Amino acid sequence: MLSDLKLPMAGGRKTNGDRAWTASYGIYWSGSVVPSDGNNSTVSNARDIFFGGYLGLLDTSSRGYGYSVRCIKDQTPTERSASILKVIGNDHNNNKSTVTVAQLKAILPALRDINDDYQDIYRSYIVSANNDFSSPATIGEVQSMIDAMNALNLPEHAILDRSFFKKTNGIFEHRFVYLPVTNSTTGKTWLNNNLGADYANVDSSDYNPSQQAMTVNDRKASGSAFQWGRKADGHELMDWTPFTIPDIHDPRDTPRTYYGKGKYGETKTPADEPSHSLFILSQYDIARYDWRVNHDDTLWAGESSPNNVCPIGYRLPLSPNAGDDAPADDGKNEWYVEMSTWSSQDRAGSFASELKLSVAGNRSEWHGYVFARHVEEVYWAGTEYNITKYEIEMRKHGSSIWIDIDNDDVDANNNSRKANGNAVRCIKD
Repeated sequence: MLSDLKLPMAGGRKTNGDRAWTASYGIYWSGSVVPSDGNNSTVSNARDIFFGGYLGLLDTSSRGYGYSVRCIKDQTPTERSASILKVIGNDHNNNKSTVTVAQLKAILPALRDINDDYQDIYRSYIVSANNDFSSPATIGEVQSMIDAMNALNLPEHAILDRSFFKKTNGIFEHRFVYLPVTNSTTGKTWLNNNLGADYANVDSSDYNPSQQAMTVNDRKASGSAFQWGRKADGHELMDWTPFTIPDIHDPRDTPRTYYGKGKYGETKTPADEPSHSLFILSQYDIARYDWRVNHDDTLWAGESSPNNVCPIGYRLPLSPNAGDDAPADDGKNEWYVEMSTWSSQDRAGSFASELKLSVAGNRSEWHGYVFARHVEEVYWAGTEYNITKYEIEMRKHGSSIWIDIDNDDVDANNNSRKANGNAVRCIKD
């Protein structure tokens, strides 16, 4: 009775017509019905609000009951348009958008050339700090968004990198476009390329978002090398040009060829929230093996995880039971499930799959260079590696799938130290 509505507890009527619950409960119908569960057991139910005493909840009841009704004024088209513009402005400020294409089409005066397939793309644009929206947003600002997206001439079903509209180091460095590919056996949908692949890069001369790796050693498909759990802050961006320098471990030895390095270099200083794009070395720090000061196993745990680097609606594949003390084939290791459908569990099978996994090597936590190209590739999973015997030690490791080309083997039950830089291939949530 403390709300503006002053709702009385009028009770209701049972399906036999008897009056019940008067002065004990207030029960009010909503206009929503319960979706069918496929066997008609819910088709006669509808939603209601139920309160009384200490209890207040949204409930479901048979439509045969008699409950109170309180009406709400419907919005006029003009009022609805104004409320949507307000939502867009608020979403921009809160860095999370739920705006739908249907809502955009309800804005007046009508916006031009709205693309029905761009809902997630519009949401990404709205929340980007590099795009300006007033609060509430204006018609002009929203139309500018639509025009800018249409100008990209994106392919059908295009998926934008989560950081597509965000600047690092003062420039746009994550203008990557991906397409979905679906495993015909599992029904799981993945991105068609690694995060950061040249083929996905709008600003690359090799841009062709439908193109996947053409060979198992295709450097243009290698993409970025992320440290486990870290944001796409530029540390992962790579230069895959080979170079030869004196051996880092023993300069007296024959000069060694490395197959890639980071765009922005390295640092030895760990940080939980890096304010730079440097690759953080662990320098054989056995107590750490991580780019962070404090270990955190939640950073890539799901689509809503704080540091998720995958596009909206996507996440890293999970392997919750990966480890020496658990089977990899329990159905929960998504990398293992994917691998089990390949024509063969080796490099030929990985390349022949819908994912077209390529081999680029991994970026070393010791010096930040790639020294194993054409030999192996490590793809991160979103979960930590689990091992009971060395639990504390293994918290410094992330789960991964390891493609060892040298031994012609694939291992979906593997790990890599979190400070290493490895590839990321995303799966739809």
